[in-house]
Amino acid sequence: TLFRSYKFPEQLPLSELSPPMLIEHPLRCLVLCAQVHAGMWKRNGFSLVNQIYYYHNVKCRQEMFDKDILMLQAGASMMDPNHFIMIMLSRFELYEILSTPDYGKRFSTESTNKDVLQQTTTLIEEMLHLIIMIVGERYSPGVGHVNAKDEIRREIIHLLSIKPMAHSELVKALPEDENKEIDRK
Repeated sequence: TLFRSYKFPEQLPLSELSPPMLIEHPLRCLVLCAQVHAGMWKRNGFSLVNQIYYYHNVKCRQEMFDKDILMLQAGASMMDPNHFIMIMLSRFELYEILSTPDYGKRFSTESTNKDVLQQTTTLIEEMLHLIIMIVGERYSPGVGHVNAKDEIRREIIHLLSIKPMAHSELVKALPEDENKEIDRK
């Protein structure tokens, strides 16, 4: 039954959930996004690309991407940092590349496929970006010392840093929960 419990963590009582199990599914989703961004899933057509678009889209992000980051933050806070990094390296399939001194030399030879080199570089960049988000993204009530108003202010600043927007355009670009708050003001 132990094997079955690891296969179906959603059936476990909360007292038996471990931090590595909490981070497993969100990490898998983010690794898949990184692999798609690296061009490793090109032959799967636009279905997967569309799913990832909506995963990151501002209207859906709060229910998917943001909750995955929050779960990774919670899991990482309950784990030894080295163990967390080792799990990330394993899921991104970068452990061997970064832990073997001679492995990097193979990538510098001319015989290395340029696509593989580009994919590996992109995966490393995506993993580092994810670590930065996990450590530095503290604009969720309960994670950082912020409230809903601070969260809305941050979203507005991020949107306005991209381009100037009219109020109506800004309201449309904000996630749904923030729209309700802005409309009441």
